[in-house]
Amino acid sequence: MIIEKQRVVILGVKETSASNFNRAMEELVNLAVACDMDVIASFQQVTSSESSTYIGSGKIEEIKNFCTENEVGTVITLHELSPSQLRNLDEALDLAVFDRTALILEIFARRAKSKEAKLQVDLARLQYELPRMIGSYTALSRQAGSQGAMRSRGTGETKLELDRRRLERQVYEMNQDLQLIAQQRQVQRRKRKKQGLFNVALVGYTNAGKSTLMNRLISISQNGVVEKEVFVKDQLFATLETSVRNIHIPPYPPFILSDTVGFVSDLPHQLIKAFRSTLEEAIEADILLHVVDYSDPDHQSHIDITRETLRDIGAGLIEEILVLNKSDKTSESFVPNGHNSIKISALTGAGVDELIKALFEFRFQSDSFTILLPYQRMDMLFLIQEECMTLSSVEEEDGYRMTIKGPAHILHRLKEFEQ
Repeated sequence: MIIEKQRVVILGVKETSASNFNRAMEELVNLAVACDMDVIASFQQVTSSESSTYIGSGKIEEIKNFCTENEVGTVITLHELSPSQLRNLDEALDLAVFDRTALILEIFARRAKSKEAKLQVDLARLQYELPRMIGSYTALSRQAGSQGAMRSRGTGETKLELDRRRLERQVYEMNQDLQLIAQQRQVQRRKRKKQGLFNVALVGYTNAGKSTLMNRLISISQNGVVEKEVFVKDQLFATLETSVRNIHIPPYPPFILSDTVGFVSDLPHQLIKAFRSTLEEAIEADILLHVVDYSDPDHQSHIDITRETLRDIGAGLIEEILVLNKSDKTSESFVPNGHNSIKISALTGAGVDELIKALFEFRFQSDSFTILLPYQRMDMLFLIQEECMTLSSVEEEDGYRMTIKGPAHILHRLKEFEQ
């Protein structure tokens, strides 16, 4: 059975420079496509003095006629609309109207698979819809209440209060459920910290290739366990659930790798708040691998947006390596200044070895250290294997002669064996 895609038009008011506006409109198209919609046309207005309906009456008539002729039933706006703007534009066009925030929430709702992700999305949607529900009942309340406002409440007001209490109760219960899940996540993070493993988080703009890079590292990992690969698809917000994997790529010690939800410009604040427990994987990391789609002409803007979002969630001061992914798809030679950056292709594996080396150069910011470890000190040998990078190892009569790099506190414990 063939299911026809929903036919939509997109609409934007140009409030910024032409280049920024065009990029924003192009991204809105991509968001609609990610929601399995068919974008038939794009409308724009340079400025609008008609704040009550977002756009002027002439543009409203133009869009209304176009949609009637082309059997389009939905309009998506570039900017988030106030409850009154949404209601007024819906009535003026006689069409279904959604703003960008509602579109992103719909995408998240369709992508959510785990209990946590579904709860997070449902909570964000309720927090978005609650004030819009209040607006939708205002007219009904006025009409009914005008006949006897002093003696009885309007039916709209009564229904509003009932619905608002019901929704507020739902929000409270969802928050309680999410707090329990967040506590469980915190317990898991504490356990990992006690193991002393290096904690690395993948962050970046949506569809930059974070999950592809994670699968590349999983494929070359040799930790003795076949780790499950994460879901990958060439679409916006393919990954909503945070995935955590144990990676071991000799001669480097094992480390924890987390894949996080991708960012986007003007990510709805309801989603940032709801997904905070998931994003805390980035907050708790020792270092961030900031993955960038280097083939995207707008990659610098994506870098800036990601860093701004990281600052908003409290991860702005964590050290990062800028991973310029998809470098095989571009001839771009400019490399951002002032930050560690490495060009790679997560798909082909090019540059991944250099990335891992850079990761542990950050981890072990020290000179190499040579020791002669007695054979009977197997406890220290296990510690070295878990915590240090072994540059060379030779079996001699009195023990293992090893050249290693490692954290300062581990090297201090090995000081008695130094050669």
